[in-house]
Formats: sequence, C-alpha cells, structure tokens
Amino acid sequence: MSVGTDVYQAVTDRFIHALEEGVVPWHKPWIASGDCNPKTGTIYKGINTLLLALFKLAAQEREVDYGNLWCTFNGWKKFGGHVKGGETARGQFVVYWDRIAKVKQDEVTGEDKLTQFFLLKTYTIFNIAQTEDVQIPEKYLPKPEVERVDWEELAQSFISGMANPPKEMVDDRAYYMPLTDTVAVPSRKDFDSPAHYWATRFHEYVHSTGHKDRLNREDAFGNGFGTEKYSKEELIAEMGAAFLMEKVGVLDDTFENNAAYLAGWLKRIKEEPKLIVQAAGRAEKAAEYIAPSEVEAEEAKAA
Repeated sequence: MSVGTDVYQAVTDRFIHALEEGVVPWHKPWIASGDCNPKTGTIYKGINTLLLALFKLAAQEREVDYGNLWCTFNGWKKFGGHVKGGETARGQFVVYWDRIAKVKQDEVTGEDKLTQFFLLKTYTIFNIAQTEDVQIPEKYLPKPEVERVDWEELAQSFISGMANPPKEMVDDRAYYMPLTDTVAVPSRKDFDSPAHYWATRFHEYVHSTGHKDRLNREDAFGNGFGTEKYSKEELIAEMGAAFLMEKVGVLDDTFENNAAYLAGWLKRIKEEPKLIVQAAGRAEKAAEYIAPSEVEAEEAKAA
C-alpha cells in the first residue's frame, strides 16, 4: 500500500463501509481488547484497535473466532508455524508513524540541516486463528481466572486518580464548560443503566482533557455546532469514552445506530479523509491521560 494520503483514505474507506453497513466502529473497541503482537510486544491501540475490531467482526460473519494474537507473515514463522495457504490474502493492515529524516540546505546560510517529519505507513498482520503449527510463548497462554474488581469502582478510580482533574457538578444535562473547567453530568439514577451513565461521564471528561492545562488540544473549544472542528472534537470524545469503557470491560448497550447519526458521520468522514486517524490518535491520548496504562503510569512516576 502507498504511504501518506493513500493510507488515510484506506482507513477511511474501511470506516465508510462499516457505517454504510450500520456498524459504528468506535462503539466496538472491546472486540479487539488486549490484541497484541507476541513477537514485538506491541499492544494495539487507538485506530488500530478499531481496525482490528472491524476485522474480527467480519470474521464472525464467516463463523471464525479470532484470538488476540497477531503477527506478520514472517513473524509467525519465528514461532515455528505459518499462515494457512487460504488465509494469505486475508491479512489486516495496521498503521504506524515512521520518522523520516532528510538533509536540506538552509536557504539563508547555505548550511546543511537535518529535518525530521512523520509519515503514516502500514504493515499487514495475521491473526493466530489464520495460522497452524504455531508454538505460543507461555506468557501469552490463557491465565487462570482472577477475582475482578467491581467495574464501577475501577471506573471511579480513573476519575479520582486523574491528574489535574476538572471540577464536577450534577445538572439536568451533560456538558463540559471550558470557561470554568467544569464537567456536568446528570445524577446516576437518571440514567437507564450504569454503563450509559459512565459512557456519558467519560465523554465529558475526554472533552476536559482538551483544556490548555492538560493536553491543550488544538481547536477543542469555541466551535459552532455542525462545524468541522466541532465534529472532530465530538468524535474524539466519543472514541475516548469508548476506549475508557473498554478499559473497564463494559459495553454501553444503550447506544442506537439511528439513520441520522450514521448519515451525519458518513458525510463528515467522506469530506475529510484524515478525520478518523487524527481523532482516534487524540482520543487514545485523552483516554491514557484519564486512565494511564501501567507502563505509562510507572514512566510518569519516574519523570
């Protein structure tokens, strides 16, 4: 696959197809929860979580149950196996940012200067269900069941442990007010399910991460309803909330894919091919700000 703009379009095309089929990818991240590459140690996040979720959904339609381990064609050979012959054309691409360095001559001084930029690229991976004769490393084998903490306690711990949190108040509607740095959410009893309450609360907290004293997200606030910038920030909040719900392992099953909702996102995504990739990246950063992974939490302590 080509790099740059073509990659954005390839990702966008996957999402357009899903939306046209009535599937909202950013409400499906739990399907790819824990997906990783045992060879590189990569844990797939952000836009790659959503791409793999779509791939798994398509596999379910073929009545194939995919696991959480992925490798390249050659990667699986390192584990003593190989991709099945009939599956070699069914790989799934994931994206990554490649650092490019170039030497350019300064127009004023004439001196050579090293410049760097990032280019979006892809590589293809295969699920372990698409392989045979693979020897799985012990650390990736199923672990004994452990007692799970109450998921609402876990969700609350994300909010309580958030660095530099906004103020919060109860109101009859949900919103984030940048001027006073305040998250407002109706009372929990006003929601039809605990999952709906937490998805809504997380949505507003993701908005709050755009504040200048947190992630300082460009163009996060002050945009009129229906504008391109408003749409991008709403998509960031929707994706970020979905990533946080995936972290607590609960699905907000109150969401409905109504026609107007689907049509609205289809229109925006077709108009702006980079929207999905950019929003997913910022949503992942927002979710990690609110609920850092263990590795990132340890790095923050050491800093």
